Amino acid sequence: MNMDRYHFLAEEDILKTKAHIIYNYTNSYWVIHPEKGLAFFDKGYGNPQCNSNEEISKRLCPEWGIVKFIERVLVPCNISDYKD
Repeated sequence: MNMDRYHFLAEEDILKTKAHIIYNYTNSYWVIHPEKGLAFFDKGYGNPQCNSNEEISKRLCPEWGIVKFIERVLVPCNISDYKD
């Protein structure tokens, strides 16, 4: 699977955002690249590769990823992520 279609967030940064508008993802199983961090599809943080169902996350996980449960992830919401 092509990694160019993914955006990543380092695990050590999952609670560090200073943005005024945020996404708050809770109790989810995340697709994680071992070196780059949590995976988001396409651009920005609007399409996280996570699910509350572990089996769904495992099924969608690319060959380079691992699945990990994380209680809370905060990331900035950027309205420009939704432009065409």
